[in-house]
Amino acid sequence: MSKKISELTTATDVTVNDFFQVVDLEDSTMAASGTNKKISARTLGNNLPVTATGSSASRSLKDRFADTVNVKDFGAVGDGVTDDTGALNQAFDASENSVLIIPNGVYRITSRLSVYKNGIKVVGLGNPIIKTTDNAPTSFDSMQIRGSDVTLDGITLDGNNPFPAISGNNNCISLSTTLATVSNVIFENCTFQNYKGYGVYSFTAGTLNGIEFNNCKFLNFTSSAEVPTGSIQLVTPITSNLKVHGCTFSNITGCGVAARSQNGVAEVKNICITGNVFDHNQYEYTSMGVEIWKAKNSSISGNSFANARM
Repeated sequence: MSKKISELTTATDVTVNDFFQVVDLEDSTMAASGTNKKISARTLGNNLPVTATGSSASRSLKDRFADTVNVKDFGAVGDGVTDDTGALNQAFDASENSVLIIPNGVYRITSRLSVYKNGIKVVGLGNPIIKTTDNAPTSFDSMQIRGSDVTLDGITLDGNNPFPAISGNNNCISLSTTLATVSNVIFENCTFQNYKGYGVYSFTAGTLNGIEFNNCKFLNFTSSAEVPTGSIQLVTPITSNLKVHGCTFSNITGCGVAARSQNGVAEVKNICITGNVFDHNQYEYTSMGVEIWKAKNSSISGNSFANARM
Protein backbone atom coordinates (compact mmCIF):
# COMPACT_ATOMS: atom_id res chain seq x y z
CA MET A 1 0.00 0.00 0.00
CA SER A 2 1.14 3.52 -0.75
CA LYS A 3 -1.28 6.26 0.29
CA LYS A 4 -1.33 9.75 1.65
CA ILE A 5 -2.00 9.77 5.38
CA SER A 6 -4.99 12.02 4.72
CA GLU A 7 -6.53 9.25 2.58
CA LEU A 8 -6.68 6.75 5.43
CA THR A 9 -10.05 5.82 6.91
CA THR A 10 -11.10 3.56 9.77
CA ALA A 11 -11.78 0.86 7.19
CA THR A 12 -8.21 0.94 5.81
CA ASP A 13 -6.32 -2.30 6.44
CA VAL A 14 -2.76 -1.35 7.42
CA THR A 15 0.26 -3.53 8.18
CA VAL A 16 3.60 -2.47 9.67
CA ASN A 17 5.28 -2.84 6.29
CA ASP A 18 2.99 -0.44 4.43
CA PHE A 19 4.29 2.98 3.40
CA PHE A 20 2.57 6.35 3.34
CA GLN A 21 3.35 9.67 1.72
CA VAL A 22 4.33 12.27 4.32
CA VAL A 23 2.97 15.79 3.78
CA ASP A 24 3.22 18.79 6.13
CA LEU A 25 4.25 16.93 9.26
CA GLU A 26 5.68 19.06 12.05
CA ASP A 27 7.48 16.19 13.78
CA SER A 28 11.07 16.28 12.50
CA THR A 29 11.52 12.55 13.16
CA MET A 30 8.93 11.78 10.47
CA ALA A 31 8.99 14.71 8.09
CA ALA A 32 11.57 15.66 5.46
CA SER A 33 12.02 18.22 2.73
CA GLY A 34 9.74 17.71 -0.23
CA THR A 35 6.30 16.16 -0.41
CA ASN A 36 7.17 12.72 -1.72
CA LYS A 37 8.96 11.22 1.27
CA LYS A 38 7.46 7.91 2.28
CA ILE A 39 7.41 6.47 5.77
CA SER A 40 6.56 3.00 7.05
CA ALA A 41 3.52 2.40 9.20
CA ARG A 42 5.83 1.08 11.92
CA THR A 43 7.89 4.28 12.04
CA LEU A 44 4.78 6.40 11.84
CA GLY A 45 3.19 4.63 14.79
CA ASN A 46 6.37 4.62 16.89
CA ASN A 47 6.89 8.36 16.55
CA LEU A 48 3.30 9.55 16.70
CA PRO A 49 3.16 12.23 19.42
CA VAL A 50 0.56 11.73 22.16
CA THR A 51 -0.36 13.73 25.25
CA ALA A 52 -1.61 11.82 28.28
CA THR A 53 -4.82 13.03 29.91
CA GLY A 54 -4.03 15.67 32.49
CA SER A 55 -0.45 16.21 31.31
CA SER A 56 1.01 19.08 29.28
CA ALA A 57 3.88 17.55 27.28
CA SER A 58 3.56 15.16 24.36
CA ARG A 59 5.80 12.13 23.80
CA SER A 60 6.14 9.54 21.10
CA LEU A 61 4.12 6.36 21.42
CA LYS A 62 7.26 4.23 21.66
CA ASP A 63 8.55 6.29 24.60
CA ARG A 64 5.15 6.27 26.30
CA PHE A 65 4.81 2.50 26.03
CA ALA A 66 8.36 2.00 27.32
CA ASP A 67 7.25 3.25 30.75
CA THR A 68 5.61 -0.13 31.33
CA VAL A 69 6.93 -3.44 30.02
CA ASN A 70 4.62 -6.40 29.37
CA VAL A 71 5.87 -9.98 29.15
CA LYS A 72 3.59 -10.43 26.13
CA ASP A 73 5.83 -7.96 24.27
CA PHE A 74 8.58 -10.59 24.43
CA GLY A 75 6.50 -13.53 23.27
CA ALA A 76 5.28 -14.95 26.59
CA VAL A 77 2.08 -16.93 26.05
CA GLY A 78 0.81 -17.97 29.47
CA ASP A 79 -1.28 -20.89 28.22
CA GLY A 80 0.12 -23.44 30.67
CA VAL A 81 1.73 -25.43 27.85
CA THR A 82 4.27 -23.19 26.10
CA ASP A 83 7.76 -22.86 27.61
CA ASP A 84 7.83 -19.17 28.58
CA THR A 85 11.26 -19.22 30.29
CA GLY A 86 13.11 -17.33 27.55
CA ALA A 87 10.40 -14.72 27.07
CA LEU A 88 10.15 -14.01 30.79
CA ASN A 89 13.92 -13.66 31.12
CA GLN A 90 14.02 -11.23 28.21
CA ALA A 91 11.29 -9.18 29.86
CA PHE A 92 13.14 -9.09 33.19
CA ASP A 93 16.32 -8.03 31.42
CA ALA A 94 14.51 -5.14 29.70
CA SER A 95 12.76 -3.85 32.82
CA GLU A 96 15.43 -1.96 34.75
CA ASN A 97 13.88 0.95 36.66
CA SER A 98 10.43 0.28 35.25
CA VAL A 99 7.21 -1.68 35.79
CA LEU A 100 6.86 -5.17 34.32
CA ILE A 101 3.31 -6.43 33.80
CA ILE A 102 2.49 -10.15 33.84
CA PRO A 103 -1.12 -10.67 32.69
CA ASN A 104 -3.29 -13.47 34.00
CA GLY A 105 -2.26 -16.92 32.81
CA VAL A 106 -0.07 -19.92 33.61
CA TYR A 107 3.54 -19.42 32.51
CA ARG A 108 5.53 -22.65 32.28
CA ILE A 109 9.25 -22.51 33.04
CA THR A 110 11.92 -25.16 32.49
CA SER A 111 14.88 -23.38 34.08
CA ARG A 112 15.70 -20.45 36.35
CA LEU A 113 14.36 -16.94 35.88
CA SER A 114 17.03 -14.29 36.47
CA VAL A 115 16.21 -10.89 37.96
CA TYR A 116 19.57 -9.14 37.87
CA LYS A 117 18.57 -5.55 37.09
CA ASN A 118 17.70 -2.89 39.69
CA GLY A 119 14.47 -0.99 40.14
CA ILE A 120 12.08 -3.59 38.72
CA LYS A 121 8.48 -3.73 39.93
CA VAL A 122 6.74 -6.88 38.73
CA VAL A 123 2.96 -6.59 38.85
CA GLY A 124 0.60 -9.48 38.27
CA LEU A 125 -2.78 -8.76 36.72
CA GLY A 126 -5.41 -11.31 37.72
CA ASN A 127 -3.04 -13.56 39.71
CA PRO A 128 -0.72 -15.03 37.06
CA ILE A 129 1.03 -18.29 37.92
CA ILE A 130 4.66 -19.08 37.10
CA LYS A 131 4.79 -22.86 37.21
CA THR A 132 7.64 -25.35 37.00
CA THR A 133 7.22 -27.77 34.13
CA ASP A 134 6.84 -31.50 34.66
CA ASN A 135 10.22 -32.01 32.96
CA ALA A 136 12.25 -29.63 35.12
CA PRO A 137 15.97 -30.34 35.65
CA THR A 138 17.43 -31.53 38.93
CA SER A 139 17.97 -28.99 41.72
CA PHE A 140 17.16 -25.55 40.37
CA ASP A 141 15.55 -22.35 41.65
CA SER A 142 12.47 -20.96 39.93
CA MET A 143 13.91 -17.46 40.27
CA GLN A 144 17.10 -15.76 41.37
CA ILE A 145 17.04 -12.12 42.45
CA ARG A 146 20.38 -10.34 42.40
CA GLY A 147 19.17 -6.77 41.87
CA SER A 148 18.09 -4.25 44.48
CA ASP A 149 14.89 -2.17 44.71
CA VAL A 150 12.87 -5.07 43.32
CA THR A 151 9.17 -5.66 44.02
CA LEU A 152 6.99 -8.68 43.22
CA ASP A 153 3.28 -7.95 43.61
CA GLY A 154 0.40 -10.34 42.97
CA ILE A 155 2.42 -13.26 41.55
CA THR A 156 2.09 -16.98 42.28
CA LEU A 157 5.13 -19.23 41.94
CA ASP A 158 4.21 -22.92 41.82
CA GLY A 159 6.90 -25.60 42.10
CA ASN A 160 4.51 -28.26 40.74
CA ASN A 161 5.55 -30.72 43.47
CA PRO A 162 5.20 -33.71 43.57
CA PHE A 163 4.89 -34.01 39.79
CA PRO A 164 8.44 -33.24 38.58
CA ALA A 165 10.90 -36.13 38.88
CA ILE A 166 13.50 -34.02 40.69
CA SER A 167 16.13 -35.80 42.76
CA GLY A 168 17.39 -32.61 44.45
CA ASN A 169 15.64 -29.53 45.78
CA ASN A 170 13.33 -27.50 43.60
CA ASN A 171 13.62 -24.16 45.40
CA CYS A 172 11.43 -21.12 44.86
CA ILE A 173 13.51 -17.89 44.99
CA SER A 174 17.17 -17.37 45.86
CA LEU A 175 18.52 -13.97 46.91
CA SER A 176 22.07 -14.00 45.61
CA THR A 177 24.33 -11.39 47.22
CA THR A 178 27.63 -12.67 45.78
CA LEU A 179 29.77 -10.80 48.34
CA ALA A 180 27.77 -7.60 47.82
CA THR A 181 24.40 -6.29 49.06
CA VAL A 182 20.88 -7.05 47.94
CA SER A 183 18.57 -4.42 49.40
CA ASN A 184 14.95 -3.32 49.32
CA VAL A 185 13.37 -6.45 47.87
CA ILE A 186 9.63 -6.51 48.57
CA PHE A 187 7.11 -9.32 48.12
CA GLU A 188 3.47 -8.28 48.31
CA ASN A 189 0.32 -10.35 47.83
CA CYS A 190 2.33 -13.26 46.46
CA THR A 191 1.78 -16.99 46.83
CA PHE A 192 4.64 -19.49 46.91
CA GLN A 193 3.43 -23.08 46.80
CA ASN A 194 4.19 -26.74 46.10
CA TYR A 195 7.98 -26.76 46.34
CA LYS A 196 10.32 -29.57 47.25
CA GLY A 197 12.94 -27.33 48.83
CA TYR A 198 13.28 -23.79 50.14
CA GLY A 199 10.95 -20.85 49.64
CA VAL A 200 12.80 -17.50 49.59
CA TYR A 201 16.32 -18.15 50.78
CA SER A 202 19.93 -17.04 50.81
CA PHE A 203 23.06 -18.89 51.89
CA THR A 204 25.60 -16.51 50.39
CA ALA A 205 28.40 -14.41 51.86
CA GLY A 206 26.99 -10.93 51.28
CA THR A 207 24.46 -8.67 52.99
CA LEU A 208 20.68 -8.61 52.93
CA ASN A 209 18.99 -5.35 53.88
CA GLY A 210 15.34 -4.34 53.69
CA ILE A 211 13.71 -7.62 52.67
CA GLU A 212 9.92 -7.45 53.16
CA PHE A 213 7.01 -9.87 52.91
CA ASN A 214 3.51 -8.41 53.10
CA ASN A 215 0.32 -10.50 52.86
CA CYS A 216 2.05 -13.46 51.23
CA LYS A 217 1.29 -17.19 51.45
CA PHE A 218 3.76 -20.05 51.75
CA LEU A 219 1.96 -23.34 51.16
CA ASN A 220 3.08 -26.98 50.95
CA PHE A 221 6.88 -27.00 51.20
CA THR A 222 8.47 -30.42 51.56
CA SER A 223 12.03 -31.74 51.46
CA SER A 224 13.77 -34.02 49.00
CA ALA A 225 15.53 -35.87 51.85
CA GLU A 226 15.29 -36.34 55.61
CA VAL A 227 16.54 -32.79 56.06
CA PRO A 228 14.14 -29.94 56.85
CA THR A 229 14.03 -26.90 54.60
CA GLY A 230 11.66 -23.98 55.18
CA SER A 231 9.84 -21.05 53.64
CA ILE A 232 12.02 -18.00 54.44
CA GLN A 233 15.63 -18.94 55.17
CA LEU A 234 18.15 -16.09 55.32
CA VAL A 235 21.60 -17.30 56.36
CA THR A 236 24.09 -14.51 55.61
CA PRO A 237 26.80 -12.63 57.54
CA ILE A 238 24.47 -9.61 57.85
CA THR A 239 20.67 -9.63 57.69
CA SER A 240 18.97 -6.39 58.68
CA ASN A 241 15.56 -4.73 58.38
CA LEU A 242 13.64 -7.92 57.64
CA LYS A 243 9.87 -7.44 57.84
CA VAL A 244 7.29 -10.23 57.63
CA HIS A 245 3.70 -9.09 58.11
CA GLY A 246 0.29 -10.62 57.50
CA CYS A 247 1.65 -13.80 55.92
CA THR A 248 0.45 -17.40 56.13
CA PHE A 249 2.77 -20.40 56.50
CA SER A 250 0.98 -23.73 56.13
CA ASN A 251 2.22 -27.30 55.75
CA ILE A 252 5.92 -26.47 55.86
CA THR A 253 8.78 -28.92 56.38
CA GLY A 254 11.08 -26.95 58.65
CA CYS A 255 11.02 -23.28 59.60
CA GLY A 256 8.55 -20.61 58.64
CA VAL A 257 10.96 -17.68 59.06
CA ALA A 258 14.66 -18.08 59.87
CA ALA A 259 17.38 -15.43 60.05
CA ARG A 260 20.68 -16.77 61.31
CA SER A 261 24.22 -17.83 60.52
CA GLN A 262 25.51 -21.34 60.10
CA ASN A 263 28.29 -20.56 62.58
CA GLY A 264 26.11 -18.46 64.87
CA VAL A 265 28.08 -15.22 64.56
CA ALA A 266 26.04 -13.38 61.93
CA GLU A 267 24.76 -9.89 62.57
CA VAL A 268 20.96 -10.07 62.64
CA LYS A 269 19.17 -6.85 63.52
CA ASN A 270 15.97 -4.86 63.10
CA ILE A 271 13.76 -7.88 62.51
CA CYS A 272 9.97 -7.33 62.63
CA ILE A 273 7.66 -10.36 62.42
CA THR A 274 4.05 -9.42 63.10
CA GLY A 275 0.52 -10.59 62.41
CA ASN A 276 1.41 -13.88 60.72
CA VAL A 277 -0.15 -17.35 60.90
CA PHE A 278 2.15 -20.35 61.32
CA ASP A 279 0.43 -23.71 60.96
CA HIS A 280 2.75 -26.60 60.16
CA ASN A 281 4.38 -29.58 61.86
CA GLN A 282 6.10 -32.17 59.72
CA TYR A 283 9.25 -32.57 61.79
CA GLU A 284 8.69 -32.64 65.52
CA TYR A 285 11.93 -30.88 66.45
CA THR A 286 12.61 -28.70 63.46
CA SER A 287 9.14 -27.41 62.60
CA MET A 288 9.55 -23.98 64.12
CA GLY A 289 7.43 -21.01 63.16
CA VAL A 290 10.26 -18.53 63.78
CA GLU A 291 13.98 -19.11 64.33
CA ILE A 292 16.07 -15.98 64.90
CA TRP A 293 19.62 -16.16 66.25
CA LYS A 294 21.28 -13.36 68.25
CA ALA A 295 18.97 -10.65 66.93
CA LYS A 296 19.24 -7.00 67.94
CA ASN A 297 16.42 -4.42 68.02
CA SER A 298 13.84 -6.93 66.88
CA SER A 299 10.14 -7.56 67.47
CA ILE A 300 8.01 -10.71 67.17
CA SER A 301 4.39 -10.02 68.09
CA GLY A 302 0.77 -10.67 67.20
CA ASN A 303 1.48 -14.00 65.47
CA SER A 304 -0.58 -17.18 65.63
CA PHE A 305 1.20 -20.51 66.11
CA ALA A 306 -0.54 -23.87 65.60
CA ASN A 307 1.51 -27.08 65.46
CA ALA A 308 4.65 -24.95 65.41
CA ARG A 309 6.94 -23.27 67.88
CA MET A 310 9.48 -20.47 68.22
